[in-house]
Amino acid sequence: DILSEDCDENGTLTIEVDIRAATEKKSILYPLLEKSDNTCAKLHNSTETADVIFTVGSNGKEFKAHKSILLLEANVLHELIMMESKKRSISAEGLINVVLPNVNESLFEAMMTFIYSKGKVGPKIKDEITARNILLVACQFNCRDLKSYTESLIVENILDSSSTARLLLFADAHSLALLKEACM
Repeated sequence: DILSEDCDENGTLTIEVDIRAATEKKSILYPLLEKSDNTCAKLHNSTETADVIFTVGSNGKEFKAHKSILLLEANVLHELIMMESKKRSISAEGLINVVLPNVNESLFEAMMTFIYSKGKVGPKIKDEITARNILLVACQFNCRDLKSYTESLIVENILDSSSTARLLLFADAHSLALLKEACM
């Protein structure tokens, strides 16, 4: 008799259940970035001590840099510098000239800013596409700290149930261990 009051006119009892799965939120690991005394930041803004110039993108935007810093922070860029120096590709200013016509200027600039700020100035990542593009540039030039930092940002701010499968495939294709683990 008690249940009959909750049944419809056909005698059917409808029960609505709201099921929520509790998942433990893991802490996000960000790369341990060196504490900087702003020496690199000062070098980034200085053109006097630069020994290489990158001509980037279809518009040929120029970025001056330092071989020694890139050796430590983005060794593929350093390898490109060494190849160009053997070819004697020197600019009018006497700097080694490395031309990267197929690299996006703003992404390259974000990477260089990250390198010279020792991670204090991270790229502005507003969406998944931007994050993926920054990761591609970081992978292309082996900028490990930027790669780890961007993976951490994706896991913390972008990864959700609607993007998991897509990001898992992306992480697997580009050897992004942190992102891949978070997607699984």
